[in-house]
Amino acid sequence: ASQDETAVFVEEILKHPLDWAVHATALRRRAALDANTKRRQARALAQLEELSAAPRRPSPPPASRITSPFWCALTPSRRELALDYGRALAGNGAMADAVRAFTEAGAE
Repeated sequence: ASQDETAVFVEEILKHPLDWAVHATALRRRAALDANTKRRQARALAQLEELSAAPRRPSPPPASRITSPFWCALTPSRRELALDYGRALAGNGAMADAVRAFTEAGAE
Protein backbone atom coordinates (compact mmCIF):
# COMPACT_ATOMS: atom_id res chain seq x y z
CA ALA A 1 0.00 0.00 0.00
CA SER A 2 1.16 3.51 -0.68
CA GLN A 3 1.86 5.96 2.14
CA ASP A 4 -1.36 7.83 1.35
CA GLU A 5 -3.42 4.62 1.50
CA THR A 6 -1.74 3.62 4.75
CA ALA A 7 -2.36 7.09 6.24
CA VAL A 8 -6.09 6.86 5.47
CA PHE A 9 -6.29 3.42 7.07
CA VAL A 10 -4.36 4.56 10.17
CA GLU A 11 -6.57 7.65 10.59
CA GLU A 12 -9.69 5.45 10.50
CA ILE A 13 -8.26 3.23 13.23
CA LEU A 14 -7.39 6.25 15.35
CA LYS A 15 -10.93 7.64 15.06
CA HIS A 16 -12.27 4.54 16.84
CA PRO A 17 -9.92 3.61 19.71
CA LEU A 18 -11.39 0.29 20.85
CA ASP A 19 -8.19 -1.51 21.81
CA TRP A 20 -5.14 0.04 23.47
CA ALA A 21 -2.66 -2.20 21.63
CA VAL A 22 -4.16 -1.48 18.21
CA HIS A 23 -4.35 2.23 18.98
CA ALA A 24 -0.71 2.36 20.14
CA THR A 25 0.43 0.49 17.04
CA ALA A 26 -1.55 2.86 14.80
CA LEU A 27 -0.07 5.91 16.54
CA ARG A 28 3.41 4.47 16.03
CA ARG A 29 2.69 3.94 12.34
CA ARG A 30 1.28 7.48 11.97
CA ALA A 31 4.39 8.87 13.64
CA ALA A 32 6.54 7.03 11.10
CA LEU A 33 4.47 8.46 8.25
CA ASP A 34 4.52 11.96 9.77
CA ALA A 35 8.29 11.88 10.22
CA ASN A 36 8.63 12.04 6.41
CA THR A 37 6.64 15.29 6.21
CA LYS A 38 8.43 18.43 7.40
CA ARG A 39 5.26 20.12 8.69
CA ARG A 40 4.18 17.04 10.67
CA GLN A 41 7.50 16.18 12.31
CA ALA A 42 6.52 17.94 15.55
CA ARG A 43 3.36 15.84 15.81
CA ALA A 44 5.37 12.67 15.15
CA LEU A 45 7.83 13.59 17.87
CA ALA A 46 5.05 14.33 20.37
CA GLN A 47 3.32 11.03 19.56
CA LEU A 48 6.51 9.04 20.03
CA GLU A 49 7.25 10.84 23.29
CA GLU A 50 3.80 9.97 24.59
CA LEU A 51 4.01 6.38 23.38
CA SER A 52 7.42 5.83 24.97
CA ALA A 53 6.10 7.14 28.31
CA ALA A 54 2.74 5.31 28.18
CA PRO A 55 3.91 1.83 29.30
CA ARG A 56 5.21 3.29 32.58
CA ARG A 57 1.89 4.91 33.44
CA PRO A 58 -0.60 3.15 35.71
CA SER A 59 -3.59 4.05 33.52
CA PRO A 60 -4.94 2.17 31.72
CA PRO A 61 -4.07 -0.87 33.82
CA PRO A 62 -1.60 -3.14 32.02
CA ALA A 63 -4.07 -6.05 32.02
CA SER A 64 -6.59 -3.99 30.03
CA ARG A 65 -4.05 -2.93 27.41
CA ILE A 66 -3.86 -6.30 25.74
CA THR A 67 -7.32 -7.69 25.05
CA SER A 68 -6.21 -10.44 22.69
CA PRO A 69 -3.06 -12.59 22.46
CA PHE A 70 -2.96 -11.73 18.76
CA TRP A 71 -2.52 -8.00 19.46
CA CYS A 72 0.11 -8.78 22.06
CA ALA A 73 2.37 -10.00 19.27
CA LEU A 74 1.90 -6.77 17.31
CA THR A 75 2.27 -4.31 20.17
CA PRO A 76 5.68 -2.61 20.21
CA SER A 77 7.79 -3.16 23.31
CA ARG A 78 8.82 -0.34 25.65
CA ARG A 79 12.32 -0.66 24.21
CA GLU A 80 11.10 -0.34 20.61
CA LEU A 81 9.06 2.75 21.52
CA ALA A 82 12.00 4.36 23.31
CA LEU A 83 14.30 3.62 20.35
CA ASP A 84 11.77 5.13 17.92
CA TYR A 85 11.60 8.23 20.11
CA GLY A 86 15.40 8.45 20.27
CA ARG A 87 15.70 8.15 16.49
CA ALA A 88 13.11 10.89 16.02
CA LEU A 89 14.95 13.15 18.45
CA ALA A 90 18.27 12.50 16.71
CA GLY A 91 16.64 13.20 13.34
CA ASN A 92 15.53 16.57 14.67
CA GLY A 93 18.98 17.40 16.02
CA ALA A 94 18.16 16.96 19.72
CA MET A 95 21.19 14.77 20.35
CA ALA A 96 21.35 15.04 24.16
CA ASP A 97 17.69 14.02 24.44
CA ALA A 98 18.24 11.25 21.90
CA VAL A 99 21.14 9.85 23.93
CA ARG A 100 18.92 9.90 27.03
CA ALA A 101 16.17 8.02 25.16
CA PHE A 102 18.65 5.46 23.81
CA THR A 103 20.12 4.97 27.29
CA GLU A 104 16.65 4.49 28.73
CA ALA A 105 16.00 1.89 26.03
CA GLY A 106 19.15 0.02 26.94
CA ALA A 107 20.88 0.76 23.65
CA GLU A 108 24.65 0.91 23.61
